[in-house]
Amino acid sequence: MAETGYGSLRRMLEYLRNKGTLIKVSLLFLLPLLSVILLGCREDREASLRERAETYNRLYRWKKVEEASIFVKPDKREKYLEEVEPLMEQLNINDYQIGKVTLRDNDSRAKVQVKRTFFLLPSVIERKEIQEQEWLFIQGQWYLESNY
Repeated sequence: MAETGYGSLRRMLEYLRNKGTLIKVSLLFLLPLLSVILLGCREDREASLRERAETYNRLYRWKKVEEASIFVKPDKREKYLEEVEPLMEQLNINDYQIGKVTLRDNDSRAKVQVKRTFFLLPSVIERKEIQEQEWLFIQGQWYLESNY
C-alpha cells in the first residue's frame, strides 16, 4: 500500500519528538557531568596555585631569591631581583602561612593572602602582616605578578 504524505510527516514528527526527548535526557546527564569536570579543573588550578605559592614563599623565607624568581612572571624577574636581593640583607621571615586564595577572570588571575611574621634588621621587633600576592596563569602555569 502506498503511503500518503501525511503518514511520512507523522513518522518524521514522531522521530523528531523522540529525538528531542533523547536530547533533553542527554542534557540532564551531561550538564551535571560537565559541571563536575569544570569544577574539577577549577580545583586543580587552585591546588596548583597553592602549591606554587607555598614553594615560592618557602624559598623567599629562606632567602633563596634566585630560585624564588622562577615563580615570578618572566618579564618581571629582572626587576624582582633588583628589588628583592638588597632587601634580603635586612629581612628575616620567622613564619608564613598561605591563607585565602581567590580565583577570578575565568580562573586566569588570582589573589593569594600570605600571613607573615618577620623583622627588619637592625630591629628585632617582630611584625605581622597579611600580604596579598597577585598571581597570573600563563601557558598552564601560575606566576607571581606583584607583591613579592
